[in-house]
Amino acid sequence: YRMTDDAFFLGEIPRQFDFENIVTDFTKEDGSMDPVMDDSGIALITEKGLVVISGCAHAGICNTVEHARKVTGVNSVHAVLGGFHLKGGDRQCRETISYLKSLDAEYVSTSHCTQFPALVEFANELGSRPFMTGQIIEL
Repeated sequence: YRMTDDAFFLGEIPRQFDFENIVTDFTKEDGSMDPVMDDSGIALITEKGLVVISGCAHAGICNTVEHARKVTGVNSVHAVLGGFHLKGGDRQCRETISYLKSLDAEYVSTSHCTQFPALVEFANELGSRPFMTGQIIEL
């Protein structure tokens, strides 16, 4: 959904990477599986490239970034931030870090729903520092 010329709400995130969440473990009130296709994410087009902001990235932050690139038509990524829904110490976290490194984004920062082991991996591999609610980030 295009909110302005340079701001997009990403809506449903297609799942293309096999190392990211194909399904989630959430259930609806009736007990049936809820794949959480209605992920929340925003893509902003800036002079320095895309800024991708995720909610919880249940579909995976790599899938979210790829969808943002497709929707906006902008390939260059300046920043990726938000909840990454990662535990750490597993293939998904390693592949995610590898993918994010390949973007050569100036700024990558995790937030809520990213467990401590993943935060450590992001700090070690990308120099990433988590941000918290109420914190001001200037890009």
